[in-house]
Amino acid sequence: MLRDLIVSYNPLRGRLPPSIGNFSTTLLRLYISGCMLVGEIPDHIGNLTDLNNLDLSDNDLSGFVPTTVRGMLSLQGLSLSRNKLEGPLPDNLCHMPELSHLKLGQTLISGPIPNCIGKVTSLRLLHLNSNNLNSTVPRSIWSLKDLLELDLSSNSLTGNLSEQTEDLKVATYINLSRNAFTGTIPDAYGIVALLITFFSILTWTTRRRRRRATEQPSSHDIKEMERFSYQELKQATNDFSNEKLLGIQSPKDRMNMKNVLAALEKIKLHITSTSDVSI
Repeated sequence: MLRDLIVSYNPLRGRLPPSIGNFSTTLLRLYISGCMLVGEIPDHIGNLTDLNNLDLSDNDLSGFVPTTVRGMLSLQGLSLSRNKLEGPLPDNLCHMPELSHLKLGQTLISGPIPNCIGKVTSLRLLHLNSNNLNSTVPRSIWSLKDLLELDLSSNSLTGNLSEQTEDLKVATYINLSRNAFTGTIPDAYGIVALLITFFSILTWTTRRRRRRATEQPSSHDIKEMERFSYQELKQATNDFSNEKLLGIQSPKDRMNMKNVLAALEKIKLHITSTSDVSI
């Protein structure tokens, strides 16, 4: 009983025949990536209704994404990246209840991202990078609570960076670079960046001190280690007075900064009470 067919990265060339839809109904995974295939994806591929994963990436396939994929209700992974596919992103993809990985990057797909994409709540990975997509990012994308990766880079997407990005609470990778977004950076972006910077510096400093704890410091090392403490900064800025907060433009900004600083103080107290490393 054939369940997996993997022929990727062979110089097969040629076209996908319509008979591809006649494969055994027991077939679950079909991988034909990097085989120099040309022509269109035949509609008959929609006959593989029990297929879990389909990978046709890294070929020279052209034409549109076939509408028959809507019937592939068991499909969990669809990778068509790095082909010459064109036309709009089909709404049919919104009717695949098991789809978790959708890779359509580096093609010639154009037009807006369909708003119905937010209905595919099973999505964990959505790569639509390096296409000709335009218009704004549909708000429904930010409702994909279980999305781990979102790559919309290198398109012509417009509008403001959404505050709703923070709704993707489990996301580990979001790439919106090389588009035409305008407006201001949402507060959430700045706070996340500040916390990441703080923890990066803290980690680096902690490792450095532990490494030097067994070494005899030179006069140069002692001078290099001089720094301002948190309390010194607090005193020098008059308890982080509004007049001392450079680049802070609004009461909301000041409140956000105060909250971040308060959080950092709690982290500092926790670290100093559980280790011999001070900040």
